Amino acid sequence: MTYVLHNDENGVPVKHLTVPFDGSRYTELFEYVAKALVWHHWGTYLTKESFVYSIALTGKGAELFHEYFFALRSKQRVEVTIGANTIKYIGVQAIDNDQLTVWQFEVFDGLVVSNSIDEGFYKSGSVGVMTGPASQKQNVGKLFEP
Repeated sequence: MTYVLHNDENGVPVKHLTVPFDGSRYTELFEYVAKALVWHHWGTYLTKESFVYSIALTGKGAELFHEYFFALRSKQRVEVTIGANTIKYIGVQAIDNDQLTVWQFEVFDGLVVSNSIDEGFYKSGSVGVMTGPASQKQNVGKLFEP
């Protein structure tokens, strides 16, 4: 563990405790959680061929996720908060394909996960996950290409 100084929104230096963290494992965890929730909430089984795609969402990314996915009509929708904002998630299921779902997870009321301070301060407070049939995997990947 180390401490680093980083300016807050007002430009005031703030001391932050940092802990080594593997962000890819963090987002991968939510792939498994989403697969389980698809079954738990809607009784839909994802096959081995189904795709699951996860991404760490910045504030802007979370806004776009809501705008492009959660604002659309859906077959089913769920919003759950567990504990005192320990875990919050939203999930929607597509109207025409039960395997096509979109999820957003927030842990510990917006836990901030960032890359190395040396690389610039990129922060993410939530994780987005999409599931669907293998035939849609390529289309989803294109949505998140730079």
